[in-house]
Amino acid sequence: NPFTKPGFVPSYQRMRWGLTTALIAGAYFSYEINTQGHGSLGLMWFDEYDNAGKGRHYLGLPTSPARVLMDFGEEGRVYRRDYERGVVLCNPSEREVTVELGATFRHIKGTQVSEVNSGREATSVTIGPMDGRILLR
Repeated sequence: NPFTKPGFVPSYQRMRWGLTTALIAGAYFSYEINTQGHGSLGLMWFDEYDNAGKGRHYLGLPTSPARVLMDFGEEGRVYRRDYERGVVLCNPSEREVTVELGATFRHIKGTQVSEVNSGREATSVTIGPMDGRILLR
């Protein structure tokens, strides 16, 4: 079980991709590292789960269905879903993309990956392949 080894660092990018995919689709999500059974010893917590400790339900309810922002054919699509207090972007494509947000949003102010969750304001965001972002209104 790699989760129990000293110095273990989860793949934050994979977690963001999975979480934003679930938020786009309206599904449940958990990220765990374990080979000994579901939820046993390897369930982790991330800044994106509760806005870095600010509390659950921080995004509110979806205000629209997911929509495709960019379509690269066989290479994939980029999705956006708006929420009461934020926006979710998911890039399951194989290329880096820059998304114009149409308004000013703020990144989560986190402690785990400060270059992503910096707390800074943005009117556009660049997202790598197989990654996602949660931004706040």
